[in-house]
Amino acid sequence: MLIELMARQIVAEEDKKNASAGNRARAEKLLSSLGKEDLEKNLTSMFESADADHNGYLDPSELVTCLHSMKLGLTTNDINMILSNVMTTADGKLRYQQFAPLAYELLTAQLQRDISNEDSLRAEAESRLFKGKSPKEVEDMVKRVFTSADKAGRGYLSPEELYVCMVSSGLGLTHDEIMDVIEATDTDHNNMIDLEEFTPVCYELALEVAMREIKAQMAAEAEGADDSRRKRAEDYLLQQMSREELLAALAAVFEKADKDGSGFLDRAEFATCLQDTALGFSPDQIGFIIKATDANDDGSIDFQEFAPVCFDMLVTMIAKEMEDE
Repeated sequence: MLIELMARQIVAEEDKKNASAGNRARAEKLLSSLGKEDLEKNLTSMFESADADHNGYLDPSELVTCLHSMKLGLTTNDINMILSNVMTTADGKLRYQQFAPLAYELLTAQLQRDISNEDSLRAEAESRLFKGKSPKEVEDMVKRVFTSADKAGRGYLSPEELYVCMVSSGLGLTHDEIMDVIEATDTDHNNMIDLEEFTPVCYELALEVAMREIKAQMAAEAEGADDSRRKRAEDYLLQQMSREELLAALAAVFEKADKDGSGFLDRAEFATCLQDTALGFSPDQIGFIIKATDANDDGSIDFQEFAPVCFDMLVTMIAKEMEDE
């Protein structure tokens, strides 16, 4: 119960960030639309995916990995608060019955953030498309698109003409998606889409195009920022240590992970090492990293295979700290 209350406190902070209490109601409505059975399946799947060693509970390391993988933007303080309560109320072992209410609250927070981001994106798209334009100018814009699609000049669009219009929009909609839109647009089901029926569709299509352009721009900017952060992190790391010191640090991490002192890491030891980084690797990501690192595919990882991966993880952790500052 205490864990659930604590999660609600974090979600309350998310409410403040999203500046709309209505977002929580919208998020809960989306979750409830899954149905109780499907929601239970989703929560169970989350738990089983996080339970990397399949022992029926999450230890602190598994919980941290799970929290990072949800990409909720939780601060270090948020995560430490959750861990502190897990250690005291769940004796360091978070079982499904305790995980489910926590996961529900965090899923709600995740949806709230997504809803808030989508609302902001839509507002930005509307601003770019229609800022400074009068209702008459917007109406004329829609009419021009309609007239261009109405090749025969009949004052209405056939389903085929609307289909061509939507294909040429560049949205990449599938055939089934376009047919669904056409069916919803022809409100009187007479196979003739007039201007009144076409206007809201045109408006939404224009917004969707603008939103996709904004998303592409944001992704490019984020990628550039990530590259810049990684370069600064790498420079910082190399400035702080000589080559010899860096190799010694990497060797120390390797030796700590090499529990049996064999001079190699087996896959279980390397997986534990990856989980301990708190970088939020999912089980699938860990499997991919192990496969990519074990260059000769002999089931064990020597220091030469381990060092570049460890260096990259150190750079990633420093870059993440720079992002959080």
